[in-house]
Amino acid sequence: MYIRFVSYVVGLIRNAIDSDEYVFISDIVLCEFVWALRCAYNANKSDVIRALEEIYSTKLFWFQNSERFKYALKKFSQKCGDFADYMLGYTGFNHHVRTTFTSDKKLGNSDYLTLLS
Repeated sequence: MYIRFVSYVVGLIRNAIDSDEYVFISDIVLCEFVWALRCAYNANKSDVIRALEEIYSTKLFWFQNSERFKYALKKFSQKCGDFADYMLGYTGFNHHVRTTFTSDKKLGNSDYLTLLS
């Protein structure tokens, strides 16, 4: 099933390349992509990281916020939190809030995230 999903996505990308189009990827799509790979397709974290790195380095894609994507990818690669948590924390930072609160104990007090006690 995972292979069919990847083949489908590759087909979409090829169509965009053939049409000289850029593909916009919003933050929520990135988060859902990670969720789908992890939960629906049982991809391990290292495979998800490789997929995100490939997406990030592809000139064909335009991102809602490439700096947020880069930050979340780096933290997701280095720490135990979920990709979406790091995206949310950086979003709060971009909106000049002191912190974003989380109840996820595995995150603890990470950059831009504070554990609710």
